[in-house]
Amino acid sequence: GTDLRSADLRGANLYGTNLRSADLRGANLYGTYLRENLKCDGKFNHITNIGSENGTLEMYSCGSGGWLIIRGCFTGTKEEFLAKVKETHGDNDHAKKYSAIIELFCN
Repeated sequence: GTDLRSADLRGANLYGTNLRSADLRGANLYGTYLRENLKCDGKFNHITNIGSENGTLEMYSCGSGGWLIIRGCFTGTKEEFLAKVKETHGDNDHAKKYSAIIELFCN
């Protein structure tokens, strides 16, 4: 639940850190180590007013390690996010929008 909005975390080693519920909006995660083989490379996308709560979906590229996805209290990989979306929304319109956005921006 830590407030890290707009924090400069460039190059920080956050491996093993529990970022669930952390507010990372606007944080600079360039070069940040988040977990094994997950180091952000600076590419970042965000979509606002999405989901059942009209929140913000943040997508950080971590090079060959994949993507870090942040949405509300969720922080995890692209695969973990899509699994959570399926668990939470099933096959409803929110799930379809999330999947389409991830497909468009996280490839």
